[in-house]
Amino acid sequence: MIHACEIQVHEGQRLSSPVGTGGQSGSPRSRLLRACLALAAAGILAVSIAILVVVTSSHVLLRHMQTPQTPARPFSELGFRYLYSDEFEGSSVDTTSWTFENGDGSAYGIPGWGNQELQMYQQQNAEVAGGVLAIRADVAPGGGYVSARLAGAPGRAFAPGPGETLRIEARIQLPRGGDGIWLAFWMLPTRIGNGSLVYGPWPVSGELDIMEAVNDLSTVMGTAHFGIPKGQAGASLAADVASGSFAGAYHVYSVDWSLESITWYVDGRQYASVQNSCVNPAGGWFTSAAPPTACGPPFDQPFRILLNVAVGGLLPGRAPSKDTVFPQTMLVDYVRVFTSR
Repeated sequence: MIHACEIQVHEGQRLSSPVGTGGQSGSPRSRLLRACLALAAAGILAVSIAILVVVTSSHVLLRHMQTPQTPARPFSELGFRYLYSDEFEGSSVDTTSWTFENGDGSAYGIPGWGNQELQMYQQQNAEVAGGVLAIRADVAPGGGYVSARLAGAPGRAFAPGPGETLRIEARIQLPRGGDGIWLAFWMLPTRIGNGSLVYGPWPVSGELDIMEAVNDLSTVMGTAHFGIPKGQAGASLAADVASGSFAGAYHVYSVDWSLESITWYVDGRQYASVQNSCVNPAGGWFTSAAPPTACGPPFDQPFRILLNVAVGGLLPGRAPSKDTVFPQTMLVDYVRVFTSR
């Protein structure tokens, strides 16, 4: 096609216009010229369109590369509004959300973490990868056990207000379990300016265990601690056909917490509920550091979330046996907080 349109114009030769008058307008040379001009115009148009498409596509791609889209938050809870979450989407623990509580508890005045636990907590036993937080309990190279304990960072504490309910939940996969294994997703009150607790030392200021599991991990427990005299209320849920195994499978563990009541769920299935002493004078929660007419204390103050895997301790009631396989790793897909307001 290109060769057919190669018209030689010699010096002194003039081509007639294809739109001129007379017989020249229909000459073979004129017809060939018209065809070549049309072909050239079509080619130029095609090239222009191609260039435009490439430039436009490149611009769109570059714009998306330069302006990361904010991840959508598709999750929601009926009757609740999103308040906070950690989806563990980075490559390390988000230190704006969490702090590490390391050691054996001695630095906090509670050796053995107040429960005769056997592990030393250290930061390197918590990792974030693939959208999941992994907390790994293992045998230390020199003997003993190591694990990790994460607590809500300053400013990451929550409390319901009057007429408000908080929903606090985490999607967690428990490990295989074994003698002396103790996993927890729980809450403790924050300390005030002088380092003390609002209502006094544990358990007067309260503790809220959203999920605990020990030993073979076939049962999960939800408990509220309060007093003095020391009191606790809650219940447990054993794995069954409805729940499936807790070990090796993800489940959503949650509480609905208001000033009047605390309710525990596994995958939306309610298994326990407690009320304050005003609602339930015979068995409701209370604190000796507040007037009897105060209905919310101690669960009316900011609490922070904790995640940890302990080894040994009072609740398991035993140390690991020769049949306990390490490492034991708890996987956390997310932690989320919602409000009814």
